[in-house]
Amino acid sequence: MFGRRPQPSIRHRCHVDFRPRQVPNGCIITQMRIELHNLGLGIAGDIFLNLSITSCPGRSCEVHFMPSEDQESWRVNRHFGSQMQMITRADVRLPPEASLLPVRLNVLLRNPLESDFAIEGVCGCAGGEPSRFEFRSELADFVEAFDRLVSTPADAPDAASSARLFDKAFYKNIQSF
Repeated sequence: MFGRRPQPSIRHRCHVDFRPRQVPNGCIITQMRIELHNLGLGIAGDIFLNLSITSCPGRSCEVHFMPSEDQESWRVNRHFGSQMQMITRADVRLPPEASLLPVRLNVLLRNPLESDFAIEGVCGCAGGEPSRFEFRSELADFVEAFDRLVSTPADAPDAASSARLFDKAFYKNIQSF
């Protein structure tokens, strides 16, 4: 056969795991998973994901990177709680059309909310082009939904609809392929 060998192509997908939960003291916890998917025709190795929190909504908010429980597949480096780099170990390979779930983000929001929430990332693999992405939730888009959700009792008839409105506002700019 002549021609170039098939190349892997790693891209990300973001998934919202569950409806936001209200916790005491006017806080909301929400969770997002980042999935890496091989869209190429080649087998991927040395798969990596770098994440950086570029904007946190407030000084009382918390964002936690929760790496995969599959410790044998990934090497993880964290920096100052706002950056994380992951790369698969040498024996991990990802065939075409297959996925990995390397990380989950737990986001705790509480007042005062003062700015946007933003995460930048890059993913890729050996022999493939890296892919840059950004998740940004603008304060103006989610602050009203946040206030409505924290003021709605968890057992109220409209609690589920308030949670859906928050998800729709907070995650409206999720980029996927």
